Amino acid sequence: MSDGRTSLTYRELARRSEAVAGWLAREGIGAESVVALLAERGPDLLAAMMGAQRAGAAFLNLDPEQPPARLATILGSSCARMLLAGRAQSPMVEALLEPLVARIHVAELEDAIAPGATKPARAARRDAASLAYLVYTSGSSGAPKGVMIEQRGLSNHLASLIAELRLSARDVIAQTAPQSFVISVWQFLAGPMVGARVHVCANAVVQDPIRLAQEITREGITVLEIVPSLLRVILDRMDEAQIRRAFAKLRLLISTGEPLPVDLCRAWFDRCPKVPLVNAYGASECSDDVSLHRLTKAPPTATSNVAVGAPLPNTQLYVLDANLEPQPVGVVGDSASAAPASAASMSTIPHRAGSVSCPIRLRARPAAVSTGPATSPAAAVTARSSASAAPTNRSRSAATVSSSRRSRPRWPSIRHCAPASSSRAARRAAMSG
Repeated sequence: MSDGRTSLTYRELARRSEAVAGWLAREGIGAESVVALLAERGPDLLAAMMGAQRAGAAFLNLDPEQPPARLATILGSSCARMLLAGRAQSPMVEALLEPLVARIHVAELEDAIAPGATKPARAARRDAASLAYLVYTSGSSGAPKGVMIEQRGLSNHLASLIAELRLSARDVIAQTAPQSFVISVWQFLAGPMVGARVHVCANAVVQDPIRLAQEITREGITVLEIVPSLLRVILDRMDEAQIRRAFAKLRLLISTGEPLPVDLCRAWFDRCPKVPLVNAYGASECSDDVSLHRLTKAPPTATSNVAVGAPLPNTQLYVLDANLEPQPVGVVGDSASAAPASAASMSTIPHRAGSVSCPIRLRARPAAVSTGPATSPAAAVTARSSASAAPTNRSRSAATVSSSRRSRPRWPSIRHCAPASSSRAARRAAMSG
């Protein structure tokens, strides 16, 4: 992993994440515990995310650039037991803790990852229904809305993206999203699972087409994910040779977060005809993406909307009417998604309109999920750091889903588990205000 200032090998990343896990275990942090992480995007944040996973806990990434009042609200409603803060963020910690009623333990992240800080802990066996991470979205009201993602949702999403995007050890994945956005999770964690390099691009770099082009060239970035509004700014400057050359070297460009206009697709392929454009569609409540649509050429002239594509493995998409009944083919309706643990993992605010999580009974049954252990990104990095040979595709117990269009790749299996503990219900109540 790299961020322009620091770079870590897999061995060092594994050592740091194991140190964090050991430190958390010594403090009694384990399953269903939430560890809030307040640090800049970079190698230490990734090590802390993986350390929380290794300890069996859930992580909650806090963006230091967000207003302290919002961060305090999020921290209070999350029921976090631990706050690991980067040394540079220590001055703002007191302001975050002042409004809180419940006591929360605070420590510096650098102390947790220091060599010899504590004895490395053996990775905790993660239950597929255990809490993996929390993320907060603004929702329609602008107030923070918490979403609780289970391990099976995280594992399914990471494995699906690895297969669908054909990620490998040859890739350099740009980590472009602020850590408060759900897409940052796959940008951080998918690369380590296949031996790829994750490169963190600073916010100022992402927002400047020239600086982003320079970063792509200098770091050899192959996979980039941006929003359509930023893509439009980039395309407006594609006549500049430096920008065109850099983006033409990408293996994949992924569009996310906003509807992808048809005219942007045509403009992209007019300038970078050999670089596929992927339209990603999803929601935080479904562990991020629920479908991908890969374009390898400009849409036909008659096309008015870019498709959202086929659902990811273990995910279903529906078009429903006002009564939550499936609409006939060709009839307009509201989109609905069903993903692993999507309904159970969400916390909504009952008295506000716009809730999107609800039980629906449909004739179509969800895809079968096989029995086996949930896959942890931390475990993947530990295995890779100790391997002497070059990274290869390791065989895993897996389930295979077929679609009418093509046979799906294999992905790590996820097992059905007992209902979440009462502490999860308490956290859901707190997050609901």
